[in-house]
Amino acid sequence: TSRNFYGVLRVSDIMSKNAGVARILHNGATTHGMQFLQGILERVPVSYYDQLSGVGYAIMRHPLRVAEANSDGQNSAGLKIGVIGLGAGTLAAYGHPQDTIHFYEINPEVDRISRKYFTYRANSPAKIDVAIGDARLVMEAELDSTGSQKFDVLVIDAFSSDAIPMHLLTRECNEIYWRHLKPDGILAVHVSNRTIDLIPVVHALAREAHRQAIVLKSDEEAPEKGNPGAFDATWILVTSNQDFLQDAQVVKRIKEKGRVLTDEDPSVLWTDDYGSLWQVLRCS
Repeated sequence: TSRNFYGVLRVSDIMSKNAGVARILHNGATTHGMQFLQGILERVPVSYYDQLSGVGYAIMRHPLRVAEANSDGQNSAGLKIGVIGLGAGTLAAYGHPQDTIHFYEINPEVDRISRKYFTYRANSPAKIDVAIGDARLVMEAELDSTGSQKFDVLVIDAFSSDAIPMHLLTRECNEIYWRHLKPDGILAVHVSNRTIDLIPVVHALAREAHRQAIVLKSDEEAPEKGNPGAFDATWILVTSNQDFLQDAQVVKRIKEKGRVLTDEDPSVLWTDDYGSLWQVLRCS
């Protein structure tokens, strides 16, 4: 257990039903990552990030990843992935040798714990780096100093707890995201939350960026369909990449566990001047 300005972090081991010992990272009452400790499952992304989750599809079915698979990795430039929110470092498990995964993490203690108690980062063949600080401020500084990161996928995973960083969901911050993304990049936003419905907020940001938004849900699917460490999760993928949106597996997954947001769906635009949690508070 560790406490600092950002709250209390706790790492605990439990015995799972189907896969032996699982190590879990808690931030207060919220689970922020998990890893199995035995065998091949140690390298498998689990919890909110399993291969049937929205972020799993954003990475595995990205056209560059599909092309890499079809060419057996020959002449692959790899993916450049940005992640706001380090947690246990689970998304490093998706890394391939030519990939770069750039994490942003506000809490330096999360960085220490993910290195000491979890092996996702150490096991990944990708180039992994972590920028410590408020993601929005760090990304603004990067634009000023080195220019756009040109991410293929940018993952925003900072909204699972009861106190969400609203400044990461405003129109102005959205503009920063798309300056760091390639024009055909994918913005993947994790919106699983017990008390707040963030789908209308992300939908509004997608409309501001003139891009399509799709909601993909995953759950604790049977082991033969996913893996024993999958959690219920809701992701929104925002993109104009038609190769991705028309990918047969993505279309199939949308029909099974998702939907495409349209003008009939509610949207709530937050700005740096105004945003209210009352607009998106769950009634039950």
